[in-house]
Amino acid sequence: MEYVDILGGRESTKFAEFRRLLVTAFLALRKHADNVCLLVEMMIKDSPLPCLGGGPATVAALRERFHLALSESQIEELVNTMLVSSCDNITTRMYDAFQYYSNGIL
Repeated sequence: MEYVDILGGRESTKFAEFRRLLVTAFLALRKHADNVCLLVEMMIKDSPLPCLGGGPATVAALRERFHLALSESQIEELVNTMLVSSCDNITTRMYDAFQYYSNGIL
């Protein structure tokens, strides 16, 4: 069962609340983008983690994900678009199937 189903579907009030909270959280996180990027930058040095192996390019890519040049209304539209596109994403379904068959997690 998907999280969207637990919320009562895309047209439910709970999903609308989730959508609103997701936008609010993203906007709040953007306010701390410099600190988050600084922490990642400090973690990169001598890190054995492959996800941090890109060095400065990793921090630059992370900073881009905050979409700092967009207005709050543009961010709301962006987050809503990402949420809708993720709901029926085939790779999400494939990953869920992998988790189910390999680990018994659904």
